Amino acid sequence: RASFVDNKRVWSIKPVKGVTHMRLDRRTPTGVKEYQARIEFMRPYNMDEITPQVLHMFSHIMLKQPISDAKLVRIGRNFYEQFTDIRSGSLIHVRGERGLPDVVLVPGYKLSVEKSVSGGLLHIDRVHRVIQQKNID
Repeated sequence: RASFVDNKRVWSIKPVKGVTHMRLDRRTPTGVKEYQARIEFMRPYNMDEITPQVLHMFSHIMLKQPISDAKLVRIGRNFYEQFTDIRSGSLIHVRGERGLPDVVLVPGYKLSVEKSVSGGLLHIDRVHRVIQQKNID
């Protein structure tokens, strides 16, 4: 997407000139509610002006839709693949040896953002959540 909202401002990756009027129809349980907005270009921002906290917020706003489309679930600061059954194909099963219990690894991702010389830097690391199954006799 070329723009995103942080509850106060609409941020655009591309320059926007002049004034833009928008209309949004939102479906509610009782019908459709109409919202109107007037968007006016204020000023460009340089990456040096954006704090690490704001950069972090931007990245999560921009990644919200791709994460949702991938059907990832947020647990803490990480995002994991959804599963409804422990026998799901996306899970990694590790058989315990010498009396140790079996474990299941749920694949996921850890996202972090930092400022760099050329702008924002997004790190995506692979992580796993460990699920242990024990049978009590």
